[in-house]
Amino acid sequence: MSWGRGIWRKPAPARIGPLREDVQDLPAWPFVVAYAAYLLWWVLGSGDLMWSFFAIIMLVLMLGRSGLRFPPGTIIWTLFLAWVLASMSMLDSGGRVIGALYRFSLQLAPGIFAVYAYNARQTLSVRVIVGTMWGFLTSTTIGGFIAMAWPELRFKTLMYYLVPKPLHANDFVREFTRRATTQWNPSSWILSDPRPSAPFIYSNTYGNVYSMIFPLALIFAYVLWRERSKYRFIVAGVCALSVIPAAATLNRGMYIGLMVIVTWVGFQRLRAGAWRTVLGIFAALVVGVFAWLATPASKSLFDRVQESSSTEDRASNYLETITELAESPFLGFGAPRPSASSWLPSLGTQGQFWTVIFSYGLVGVTLFIFFFVRMFPRIWRAKDVYGSILGGIILATMVEQFYYGMNTGLMVSVVAVALLSRHLEEESDPLRAAAAQAGRPTPGSVAGTVRSARPVRLGEWGSPAANDGAFSTQMLARLNRSGRRGTSNRQASSSDRPSQTEDK
Repeated sequence: MSWGRGIWRKPAPARIGPLREDVQDLPAWPFVVAYAAYLLWWVLGSGDLMWSFFAIIMLVLMLGRSGLRFPPGTIIWTLFLAWVLASMSMLDSGGRVIGALYRFSLQLAPGIFAVYAYNARQTLSVRVIVGTMWGFLTSTTIGGFIAMAWPELRFKTLMYYLVPKPLHANDFVREFTRRATTQWNPSSWILSDPRPSAPFIYSNTYGNVYSMIFPLALIFAYVLWRERSKYRFIVAGVCALSVIPAAATLNRGMYIGLMVIVTWVGFQRLRAGAWRTVLGIFAALVVGVFAWLATPASKSLFDRVQESSSTEDRASNYLETITELAESPFLGFGAPRPSASSWLPSLGTQGQFWTVIFSYGLVGVTLFIFFFVRMFPRIWRAKDVYGSILGGIILATMVEQFYYGMNTGLMVSVVAVALLSRHLEEESDPLRAAAAQAGRPTPGSVAGTVRSARPVRLGEWGSPAANDGAFSTQMLARLNRSGRRGTSNRQASSSDRPSQTEDK
């Protein structure tokens, strides 16, 4: 296959016209509230169910809008969802049907969110997106500190009183009706400290989500700092404080995911010639590692690695999963099932990959992985900070899927796929590039985040990011041209025992 054809082909320029104007004005509030108010949804007992609720709102808002476009990969994700429905024919109990429908809703919702964010380019500017992820980080951080302050806190949520009492005996339902701030088993044969999980059910969900949203929140903090916003100290302070509860979760996989993103961003900035940025990343890593080694969190993590048998248990669980899959290799079993060994967690848990392959078979896991793998050429092209972070999130997803359940994490990684495609479309616009070479402001650079010096009318600029953001041009120069020398006309780059679900 030619490098200039198929998925390797450079994305076509984004088009603006009368049919696009309507869909670009989709309201931002469903997207913002769903992420930023996550702590509230956890307290109410709805938690991840709110993703489906806001997805329905987004569907209603998109109905009747002219010019709706679908991001690359939508067909693949749709085929994956269709196969999930087909695999439900293998379910053998009512309890598993409830869990299967819940997982299906958490696979349908990110696709809807992705389509919504891909189209709402006027209202969901990159500034709004990274600010929303900072809000999500804030909810996560507050929940983490609550867990550290009250590790034994247990409480009944609003869902407890709304759900019929006969359903309270179901393990799945009980997770929503009764909340705990930590993942901790005081009767475990291996003594360990409580691990913060709030505002999520599992500590590993905390680590998975944190590894993906923290880099995006840092962009928001950097932008406000460069703009000397009066809120910059609050935003930066939350980012700094978030490290404390994140480290307390003792998530080995979280560090792996963060390293994948940091390494990729550094590599892409090196390809772009931004030496100062790369040196800054390296210096920050060195300081961060030494600071972490000086904290009790490092000792706790090393002790957990030495005492925990989770690695061996996972290996046994994975082997049994593959063995049982031979009975239904194509459709899978529709949902996880108990292991033949009573001390092991259910088969089809302990990682998104294992959930997908056991529940939906070889066809399902192939579609799931291909959805992300097909983005590799686009990941390679995005060399700016924002684009490389989105690419790093996708790469981290491909790594973390083997040890993290990603019901909540998919709400970030699948949306990142759409946002990266949107970013490359905006940056590949030849009209925008020509205007930049002529010395005019460059709306849409750094993933469409810079607002021009004067308002840009619809139709005047070819890129849908023309009215995007409110990022200063000075920030653009510092963020995307850092470390470049010898150029006069610089331009932005174009582009303990594992739980029943997971434990890392």
